Amino acid sequence: VMSHVCAQYLIRQVEAGAQILQVFDSHANVLPPKEWAQFSLPYLNMVAEIVKKECPDIPMICLPKNAHFAVDYLTDSPYDMVSIDPTLDLGEVHRKMTAVGKGVQGNMAPTALYAPKEKVSETVKETLEEAFGDGSVLPKRYIFNLGSGMNPDMDPENLGAIVEAVHDFGKK
Repeated sequence: VMSHVCAQYLIRQVEAGAQILQVFDSHANVLPPKEWAQFSLPYLNMVAEIVKKECPDIPMICLPKNAHFAVDYLTDSPYDMVSIDPTLDLGEVHRKMTAVGKGVQGNMAPTALYAPKEKVSETVKETLEEAFGDGSVLPKRYIFNLGSGMNPDMDPENLGAIVEAVHDFGKK
């Protein structure tokens, strides 16, 4: 029942103008991989299948919070992208997901926002270069994002530094 309610809510979001949807499994990490695949994944997939039936063109992202093992399971899911936390190797996950026609969102550590603005920019550049090289070829099917949310005491100016550094990546 809950999967159907969630799916209907997301369909209403699309009808109201949403252009992309993200489904969070905020407690994915509390189950071992086998149990997660048995007790959570089928319902996550059901949500996406119901939404895709009504809204076939809407891109959908799944965030299995702090559950590294879930990436492998999500390669064969109805989700278009997986959102990853900062403990995963962005380049490796991106290669794995794009190989099956999917994308990645993530995964800079939000704690980097406590650093000075210049260090934040440097961290973004390092994150992107480690995952995708020097920027001469920009990644496809990728959304830069923090690996989790911002804290209220983080300087909003540093968020601006992130945006600028992402835009600068690949410019020569």
